[in-house]
Amino acid sequence: MWWDVVIDVFAPTREVRSVERLVEKVEAGKLAVEFRSPGAFARRLNQSGWLDDEVIEAGLLRQGKAPSVIGLVTGLALIQLLRPRPSKSLPREFVLAATADRVVAFAMSPLREGDGTTDTVVWIKPEERGSWPRELVRVIDPPTGGRLRDATLELGGAERIPVSWDGDDSTGALVKLLGS
Repeated sequence: MWWDVVIDVFAPTREVRSVERLVEKVEAGKLAVEFRSPGAFARRLNQSGWLDDEVIEAGLLRQGKAPSVIGLVTGLALIQLLRPRPSKSLPREFVLAATADRVVAFAMSPLREGDGTTDTVVWIKPEERGSWPRELVRVIDPPTGGRLRDATLELGGAERIPVSWDGDDSTGALVKLLGS
């Protein structure tokens, strides 16, 4: 029995450390969302109360084009990651939430947790990074099929940003909403 206590104190398991990290992040005001769970981004943002209006669709986007298979094999994808991001007004990875009247961008922690046996969790930061009237935000040239998910995000009718995503249902629904 004593050995168990000593081992837990001096060599905590991965599970204990991950719980401590979860508590630290929750205390920092971040919002945990299960990635690849349909409707999870909109549902969690609505539960948070961060926005006055109901979030219709939300998803995770990344600035830049999705790397091709050739780019991954040759290392050209690494060069694209080292390039400065196209828009300084948004982080490299961000969550975009659409309400009836506006579209809001939130920063997120680039670190995702999950070890293959548990769901991946994305942490959204509470501060709005940008807000635009809904009618001034569009997704131009959304993909029609295939594995690459690239498009252009038009913000405020003036700024155009190449974006990509991993193909989760939440982001797909957001892209479809803003592309119509």
